[in-house]
Amino acid sequence: IWTKTVGDGADGAPAVPTGVSTVGAFIGNIAISRDGRRLGWTSMEITGHVLARSGLDESPTPRITALTQGTGIRYTNPIPGRDGRVLMSGNRPGLGFSVHLLEADGTLRPLAPHPPGHTVTQWTPGGEAMVLTSHAEGPGVYALDPATDRERWLFGLRDIPWPEHAQQSSAGPAMNLAFASRFDRVALSIVKDGRPNLWMFGLKDLKPDGTLVQRTFETGGASYPAWSPDSRAIAYQCAEGTDMHVCVVDADTGARTQITHEPGQSWIGGWASDNDTIIFASRRAAIWNIATVSRRTGVIRQLTHFTDATGFVRYPRWDDAHTRVLFERSEAVGRVWSVTLPQ
Repeated sequence: IWTKTVGDGADGAPAVPTGVSTVGAFIGNIAISRDGRRLGWTSMEITGHVLARSGLDESPTPRITALTQGTGIRYTNPIPGRDGRVLMSGNRPGLGFSVHLLEADGTLRPLAPHPPGHTVTQWTPGGEAMVLTSHAEGPGVYALDPATDRERWLFGLRDIPWPEHAQQSSAGPAMNLAFASRFDRVALSIVKDGRPNLWMFGLKDLKPDGTLVQRTFETGGASYPAWSPDSRAIAYQCAEGTDMHVCVVDADTGARTQITHEPGQSWIGGWASDNDTIIFASRRAAIWNIATVSRRTGVIRQLTHFTDATGFVRYPRWDDAHTRVLFERSEAVGRVWSVTLPQ
């Protein structure tokens, strides 16, 4: 918290003091007492961890284990590999996101700890981590070698053939950029005419080939694409009023199907290896849980049974190497602070 005297003749907002970061402050609702002697504010701290739920059965008492631990840190967006390793993003307030690797033996270590922030998208066919970051070449996609921490430039966001007067969705940029399993196409959420929709472009040697096609035409918006394992379909979040649903679009024809219809929030995670089961974060009656829905039948199955409204779940993914579902489970803690101002 910093103060600035009003009417001191300075123009504009006060400069941020040297060495102070404004990112990830989680401070709000600033108020001053009527006598001007005390200042109050609220703060929020999020602690999040990656959990594993065995199998896809609809057990009322599923086996859930924590893969990460600690306080004041958020681990999120787990991406399992075929060899049993798991990539994930992690951050502490004010430090930005970095990439972490969970080894098959349970050892967790950071990758590319140097700035700027790195957010992970998925594995490359050769076992590298595809990350979204910005270096001298500008913001773009790099391949990060877990063994050496060396980064290999793939392509810049400027290399994507953006539509006129459009931009990438600012909500979770790394999660709104999805590579097909054959790495021949990319789906991403692009905001044009005030709403996000899914577009696709081709890849050649892991670089944009210059093609671009709009694949969804949602009036409420489409975001967070997730390719089916066979690369034939894309699941995504489609908005209907204040509700969010699971929708699927055929990657070749553009045929669109809405899979969920219940009031609430259905936030896309990924697919199981059967190309039918879609895993998502489900908010019903103010409670977040992990659920699945069949693309073929529309049947929903609940995989977790959390009851605490202060917690939330995100980014569930199927881990074929261990036949389990990985997901983030986080809790937010709010506090009220006050300080006596100098007279």
